[in-house]
Amino acid sequence: MPRKRPETKRSKIAKMLIEEYQPKSSQDIQEALKALLGDTMEELLKAELDEHLAMNMEKNHYH
Repeated sequence: MPRKRPETKRSKIAKMLIEEYQPKSSQDIQEALKALLGDTMEELLKAELDEHLAMNMEKNHYH
């Protein structure tokens, strides 16, 4: 019986992607990854904007 590899964060994410998108082809996988990348970039940009706005508000508060 082959030894089972320990589950990693990446393998958990991969399982979640498969469950969510249920890809049937490599094209389906590409579309899922595009959607994930788009969502990730959007969240990163929102966080950056929030940080920038908070810094400006703080800066203006002290002047």
